[in-house]
Amino acid sequence: MGFKFKKRISPDKIGALIEHGLGAAQVLYPGDENRNEQKEWVIDLVNSQVDLPILNEGQERVIIGMIVDIIEGIIANAKKRRS
Repeated sequence: MGFKFKKRISPDKIGALIEHGLGAAQVLYPGDENRNEQKEWVIDLVNSQVDLPILNEGQERVIIGMIVDIIEGIIANAKKRRS
């Protein structure tokens, strides 16, 4: 069990990929009203790099979406603490 990487990305870089992907998505789709588009863009980005072999594409998207939500929450909490 586990996951495979479709491209050249190591497991320890997934968090950074999502974090930078969220930043890029906010530039591509600015504003809070575009949160769904931002999230979908990041899910597509991560899904293009990671393969979870025991799951189908729909299940992968749901799990990646959950991970994106978690990391987005961590980033938002860190920003609140800094200010």
